[in-house]
Amino acid sequence: MPFSIDAEHASHWSDPEVIERWHTLFCANILSQRFLSGDAMGVAEQNRLQIYVEEWRSRLSSISWFMRVLNEAIAREANQEDRFFGRLSRRSLLKSRLQAS
Repeated sequence: MPFSIDAEHASHWSDPEVIERWHTLFCANILSQRFLSGDAMGVAEQNRLQIYVEEWRSRLSSISWFMRVLNEAIAREANQEDRFFGRLSRRSLLKSRLQAS
């Protein structure tokens, strides 16, 4: 199924919009929670949050990042179904079965 991402549109999202979109997909961090709550933040905290926001904006408008997250979710679900844990569980199992035969 082909799809596209409008990176130009994403570049115009406000910082709160980027943070809210990120929070719909991933866990919030303390700085982004404080920002959305309207809590006072120091200069260093604001600078660090801005770094996060730019990184999140980039990731939210990246097909490769989307595919990475999608593949990770599928792999985690498959490993849970197979009751295996670890990055290469299915591959390791297959390899051991092939060596045993």
